[in-house]
Amino acid sequence: MQNKKNLSNRRFIYISDPSSIARLVLPENVGEKHLRDWVDDLYEVEVDTFIQEVYTQGWTTYWKTPLFEYDARPQHRRFLPLIESGVQPLDVLIDQSHKRGMEFLAGMRVNDNHGHVSVSQGVGSGSSFISSHPEWLLNETRKDPYYQMDRGSLDFTFGEVREYVVSVAAEIIKNFDIDGIELCFRDRGYFPYGTGNDRKHFMTDMLENIKTLLDARSNIIGRNLILGVRVSETIDECLTMGLDVPTWISKGIIDYVSPQESMHSSTNQPVRQFADLIEGTNCGLYPAIQPWTSIRMRRRNGGSHISLEQQYAILNNYYGEGADGFSVYNHFVPIKTAPFYPMQLQELLKLKEFKPGQKGFRRYTFDPMLHGQVGYGESKSATGAVKNNHILIKRNGEKSGTYDFKVYEQFECVKKVAMWIRAFDMTVNDHFKIKINGNLISDDCIKIIDDENLIDVKFIVDPDSKKATGLPPVPDLPEKFCTLIIDAEKSIFKNGDNVLALELVKKDLGVDGDILVDEIEVFVVI
Repeated sequence: MQNKKNLSNRRFIYISDPSSIARLVLPENVGEKHLRDWVDDLYEVEVDTFIQEVYTQGWTTYWKTPLFEYDARPQHRRFLPLIESGVQPLDVLIDQSHKRGMEFLAGMRVNDNHGHVSVSQGVGSGSSFISSHPEWLLNETRKDPYYQMDRGSLDFTFGEVREYVVSVAAEIIKNFDIDGIELCFRDRGYFPYGTGNDRKHFMTDMLENIKTLLDARSNIIGRNLILGVRVSETIDECLTMGLDVPTWISKGIIDYVSPQESMHSSTNQPVRQFADLIEGTNCGLYPAIQPWTSIRMRRRNGGSHISLEQQYAILNNYYGEGADGFSVYNHFVPIKTAPFYPMQLQELLKLKEFKPGQKGFRRYTFDPMLHGQVGYGESKSATGAVKNNHILIKRNGEKSGTYDFKVYEQFECVKKVAMWIRAFDMTVNDHFKIKINGNLISDDCIKIIDDENLIDVKFIVDPDSKKATGLPPVPDLPEKFCTLIIDAEKSIFKNGDNVLALELVKKDLGVDGDILVDEIEVFVVI
């Protein structure tokens, strides 16, 4: 194979979970060849930047040093014979990545707390750094599900906690030929609830210290080492958590930012918030593609993951909002539905090759990301942010509402556009006035279906098709629902922000329940 990467042209970042490869792919007796083959699989789908997460829950993974505790979980024990032979797995991954022309970053989960369930994993009490310092943990001062999910998370108010994370980064920077560090701020807390905004300077100081280490190493080796961050999908969430992303960008502390939710891709993700911040800077923007659009989607179809057409739509919106490229996180999750390594990776090559506005079919899915989540409170993220967009129409109260949705398409070039509106506790005897961007949709363009089995994507986008394979039932939704199918003129849609307005003008007198609309989809054929 010939190298074909240009490291200055970063478009596709692939992040490998600490345990996904170790647990699902690699054999018990891991050799160098297994690790190099893994890197080659990523090379074949044209990954520009490969990130292997090598620090989590107080443990190092893929490398071992007397200075820190190595990961005690069984999937990481299988690396020990290779390490004891004098070979650090991290060195192998870096070397093979560079041979294939890929940029390699060491990923660090800043406050991952999987360690608090380590007993059930058969590894005792987890990291001794964490377990031996209960005074440095986030205290459960409120009887709130938010804190129930944060057991074992460290409080970065304490200088000792920040110094420990910096010391781990220092060892990686000093001893391995990396191209940089990515700090992953997943969905856990970093400061006591409600104090993040006031204490965000602590985290900024920590990042500045790591950046200083990277810059010092850059001067020694003669090439620039970068610092990237993976954060929540809105600026407000970041600030609430104590992550001062605006300052990190304006001061040049970080080289790129990847906004994301932990497991879900939002077709409505406000990428523009970050694009506005990086304008005029050298900071890159790489929002993440995740395996589902919502918790509800995870429960559909036996947990099948987001379709390629849905990913195209999300990616089209990312680019429309100003992204420089994209990242892929938790890609290992859809292993249930297809061979993951390396066959399903080919899907990622199609995402790499995707160009905004390219011909084909795109499916824009808008649903309540966190509906049904109970870990942080019903429909709440780790920050307390509610991610449950909806229109609630009360039969004996407010009978109208609006729903904002993003579709970045040049509609003058679109061949066909259709829209689904799924309304729960609605019947065929309910009648809506529907507007899209203020344009009234005539009744002739609206079809109502009360049987999910009659709904099929092919039928929607190809009116000549009579086939209707349908979708399986959704167990966590109300039993009564209808789907409104809108065969709309493409001219009423806008490239970017759109507004759906619903008004109940005639109600079914035999039904009492309020009508909930929290799923819409837009199908576009170019």
